[in-house]
Amino acid sequence: MATSGKPSCQIWVGGLPESFSKSEIERVFDNFGAISNIMVSKSRTMGANYTPAYAFIEFKQKSAAQSAVRLMDQKRIAGSRIKVEFARTRMVPEHIRTPSPTVARKKIKKVRESSSSSSEENSLSSSSGEDGSDDGDRKKKLKKKKKKYSALIPLLQFHMNAGE
Repeated sequence: MATSGKPSCQIWVGGLPESFSKSEIERVFDNFGAISNIMVSKSRTMGANYTPAYAFIEFKQKSAAQSAVRLMDQKRIAGSRIKVEFARTRMVPEHIRTPSPTVARKKIKKVRESSSSSSEENSLSSSSGEDGSDDGDRKKKLKKKKKKYSALIPLLQFHMNAGE
């Protein structure tokens, strides 16, 4: 039995047949318990590298995920032997997912630029000695943006690596 990641509600299913849809995956795995989310990635070929289709499935209960891993690992589905493990990374909610690695790179660049510009502004305002209430508002806004986007950097980097 493969249990690659830490036992949780989320599993990874690899080696899926190319024709397998989200609804077919749900039909096979909902026997183990209620599913809260499914994320499917179709197979693709890049140069000489072939990546088979895979899916992340999130169950509402950990026991359902454990049963799915125990009973479905190395089973044949539509002629393909699948591998089922606990997910090593958390599933990314649909509203956060980036459409492509290019978009992810642009967002990371934007975050890095905003953090470097805020540090430049901090050094400029501290050397000027002015009270600058306008500067204070601007600093607060930049700090808020930096905090908002800095949490997304690991997610964006994950998507960049997944797309390559």
